[in-house]
Amino acid sequence: MTWQEPEEQLLLGVPTDSPKVIIPNYNKIDLTKLKNYITDSFSYFKREEDKKWWNDFFTDLSSNESPEEAVWPITDLIEKAKERDIKETSDTRQLSDSELSDVSDEDEPIPQLVGKKKSDSQGDNNTITVSVGEMVLLNLKEYEKEWPQVAQVINFDEETCMIHWFRGSKTKPWKPCSRVIQGKKGKREAWTQTINKTEIIRNSFCLTKGGFLPKNVKEFCKSQELQAKI
Repeated sequence: MTWQEPEEQLLLGVPTDSPKVIIPNYNKIDLTKLKNYITDSFSYFKREEDKKWWNDFFTDLSSNESPEEAVWPITDLIEKAKERDIKETSDTRQLSDSELSDVSDEDEPIPQLVGKKKSDSQGDNNTITVSVGEMVLLNLKEYEKEWPQVAQVINFDEETCMIHWFRGSKTKPWKPCSRVIQGKKGKREAWTQTINKTEIIRNSFCLTKGGFLPKNVKEFCKSQELQAKI
């Protein structure tokens, strides 16, 4: 069994209530003696934050706040989760030389998967906007048995776009592809290709921090697969 990195959130849904508060019990501890021991040893503490932690601990013990009255920031946590999801899909990844050199050992640009696709969403290349470093979903006939087709934009003009192929799947992380340089034994290069912008069926998205396709792109892939069956 191998460890599989979770793609997204582990929870099935957003929590709507607060967890039960665990009430600490210090009946078997002489808190006065403990406080004296700790404060007497402050001179041996190297970090001020450690002293502060203990001071806050003893202050909380002497406060009148009941554990049952503790406020759980559920609303704040939900809002932060939403902000994180929005940021994850809107952040742009800038292509660097280190990314190009960190290529895989695979010769194939993208893995062969079960499923086909059809798309009527291809439009005028003047209406397709791309940015360097962002990911795109493609529909190249020469790789029609490969799905999804994912690549990163490294350059573009009005009609064409140079992309760097990535390999992966809908359930596994995506990594840059490389290929053998003809006539140079053992030498490899980034697998790049110049395409027409009309081959792009989904533009301007970013992989998650773990290298997975974002949720909205996965849903788009599913919709394309359903159209192909019609």
